[in-house]
Amino acid sequence: MSTRDTAPMSIVKSGLVKSAALSQPYYLDVTHPLANKGHVITALSTLLGIPTTQIATIGDMPNDVLMFAHSGVSTAMGNASPAVQRAAKFVTTMNTEEGLRSPWNGPFLTRAL
Repeated sequence: MSTRDTAPMSIVKSGLVKSAALSQPYYLDVTHPLANKGHVITALSTLLGIPTTQIATIGDMPNDVLMFAHSGVSTAMGNASPAVQRAAKFVTTMNTEEGLRSPWNGPFLTRAL
């Protein structure tokens, strides 16, 4: 398994819990457990009065997996690792193929594996 396939995890050290996820193959983000994209989706849902089922997300790295889990429609970029693609409901084309724009321009998505 490559480092790109590493899912977000919790670390317990000295009684403190931290969240760790790769935001790039060479960056490990270690933060407070609630400082993640999944919590942001939940917080925005509450703040704006929008059900999480009506929030769409798009991402390509392991630190996007928690965001996918908390949104109604999750889309992984085609260049995302297989693990990130499996965590999303849909997969679009690669970022080099304008994958970010594709979801907004009609039939574009394939179901995640």
